[in-house]
Amino acid sequence: MKNPIVRQKAGDPYILKDKDHYYMSATGGGEKDEFVCWHSTNLCDWSEPVPILSLKDVVWANTMAWAPSMVEKDGYYYFAFCADQQIGIAVCDEPMGTYHDLTGKPLVASKDYDFQTIDPVFLKDEDGKIYMAFGQGKCMMSEIALTPHSAEFAGEMVC
Repeated sequence: MKNPIVRQKAGDPYILKDKDHYYMSATGGGEKDEFVCWHSTNLCDWSEPVPILSLKDVVWANTMAWAPSMVEKDGYYYFAFCADQQIGIAVCDEPMGTYHDLTGKPLVASKDYDFQTIDPVFLKDEDGKIYMAFGQGKCMMSEIALTPHSAEFAGEMVC
């Protein structure tokens, strides 16, 4: 089946709305084990994909670049992603820029829970607080504190 949005094969799409611009990242769309981003101003016409993060630059992961999510906070863009069935987080000062791994280790490691720690998604509340949900089989969620130099869960983890 032809993808009605972009020409490339892309699953698990996530779209970030930032002012009058839309940024979409997905599983696939670029080289194996890299993430790409598309840009649109109308949700109909999308740019060609631009590589934004390669697992070659993530010291703790090698394969399975899946299920990304993006959020903006204080002029920085945060990119949550799955790799090696763990969750990582990267940061950049522009949504289409090259992201770098923020923590140098998984934010959520596969050994942290008794279920698959995959499929992260950011949720930004009206008050500006940011939450992250993740999991397969179970869903965990907590507020997350994000700075250009750190990321850590700030609230109680709820199921």
